[in-house]
Amino acid sequence: MVYYFAYGSNMSEEQIRERLGREVIGEKGMLNGFELIFKKQAYKKPGISYANIINKEGSEVQGAIYKISEEELAEIDRKEGYPNHYNRIVLIIKNEDGIEIPSVVYIANCSKSSRFKDRKENNRSRNKKRISRNNQEKVGYLIC
Repeated sequence: MVYYFAYGSNMSEEQIRERLGREVIGEKGMLNGFELIFKKQAYKKPGISYANIINKEGSEVQGAIYKISEEELAEIDRKEGYPNHYNRIVLIIKNEDGIEIPSVVYIANCSKSSRFKDRKENNRSRNKKRISRNNQEKVGYLIC
């Protein structure tokens, strides 16, 4: 089993259930030293961008920690476009009790994000509605 830290729309237990074909209950998690941005250009969807994270001291990203199998991680890899669109790394995530949990985290490849302006304002409303609706209770690598 592995731990997967989801942020953005992947925090949705409904979305995870659709991707994995089973009910998965996440716990609240916090990634320190990173900021949530929307600079990952959507594949074949001009003008749309997806969530990503970048290093930013003093910032934090709220998300969900899911315990999944290696086979389920492979399915998430496929859905996230790993390794072409997102890199997969292990970072330390703190749960609500302050326990540090090494978890798989996806970060957009620089070639897929760095040349695009931050579309946070354009996508914030759409993504925030989806995230909030489904997650009211949760609030050596390249980083672009």
